Amino acid sequence: MIKQQGGLSKAMMIRLHPGEDLIQGITAACVAQGMQGGAVESCIGSLQSASFFTVVPLGNKIDAGYGDPIELKGRWNLCRRRGLSAWTWKAIC
Repeated sequence: MIKQQGGLSKAMMIRLHPGEDLIQGITAACVAQGMQGGAVESCIGSLQSASFFTVVPLGNKIDAGYGDPIELKGRWNLCRRRGLSAWTWKAIC
């Protein structure tokens, strides 16, 4: 087993304005603070639309991949979201 320990070095709260893109808003706030990676611990709010991918069998080495995006139109409320995966902000910008 490989075990790594770390700590929380910086935390911030972000408020996005109505109509502001979720990913772009979070990315811009983190880049402005000099962060290169992170995780969303919690969020509440509403979305004007949403899209996501599901895992599908593809017959490749891991026998999986992403299917076509599923798009949800209309207003969607986020009562609580936790554990969104971390990514490197520089890779998105």
